[in-house]
Amino acid sequence: SDGCFVGSPKLHQPMRHEDWNIGHALSSGLCLARAIVSGSTRLYATCPPAEALPQDTVFAGLLLMPFIMLPDNITGALWMGITSGLLTWALTRKHEYWRLLIFMTPAWGMTLWNIQAGALLCFIALVPDLLPFALYKPPQGLVIGLWRFSWKRAITTGVVLIISIILWPTWLPDWLNQATAYQSIIPLLVLPVGPLLLVALRSWRDDRTRLLLLMSCIPQRGMYNAFLLYLIPQTIREMTFAVVASWIGVVIWIMMKSEALGIVIGCYLPMLLICQTGVRRQVQECVKFR
Repeated sequence: SDGCFVGSPKLHQPMRHEDWNIGHALSSGLCLARAIVSGSTRLYATCPPAEALPQDTVFAGLLLMPFIMLPDNITGALWMGITSGLLTWALTRKHEYWRLLIFMTPAWGMTLWNIQAGALLCFIALVPDLLPFALYKPPQGLVIGLWRFSWKRAITTGVVLIISIILWPTWLPDWLNQATAYQSIIPLLVLPVGPLLLVALRSWRDDRTRLLLLMSCIPQRGMYNAFLLYLIPQTIREMTFAVVASWIGVVIWIMMKSEALGIVIGCYLPMLLICQTGVRRQVQECVKFR
């Protein structure tokens, strides 16, 4: 069961086909967008969080403002179409079309099914000057900010955050207060396999390994939150291995009735192997060069 996670409550239940609508993912953001347009200053009083679901930040409301006049299902379709299109462009800028295998992962399937922000976050990670937009999802945004850190990006994001607090003084404490009820796992703490990720500390200076370590330390609600990990593979062989392993993770999830184990075994441990193998290969090449 999901109780293998230290201190973990039960993870979310997958959506049924008849429940496919933006109510599960974008509804709070759209509510915030409508509250902003109406001039409300107490955004979270206007848009109370749904039970056991995380409330979006005010930046979700700002991003979704162009959609507030559209029907919900149209908004969901446009959101996924636009964000996945941006990600496709970013992935293929260098003509590395094998990177599109990212859309064959169950993490993408769950992102699409639950209408999540994974494509947008991966796009921001690939175009990091857009870092302020990652405030939409603070945990993953923090990962991207630390992974792609520069003082220019940090200052820009800080200025945007300060302006938002000046305009809506209560949004940050209100959001922090309700975020404590967020039901999630932390991959590093999923027993018995999560602590194996500490092996990555051996090569923490490696860029890809830092992304893996950062992701393993943040709270995550489902497999769709692991979508950022698929920026780690750097060859078609690595990506193919990661895709196959991710589906094995789904089988483990179903057989053991533990999404937490499926996420760590299917998504995180294969990336650990990819990172460690890549570092070893770099060391061997340096030795040969000398």
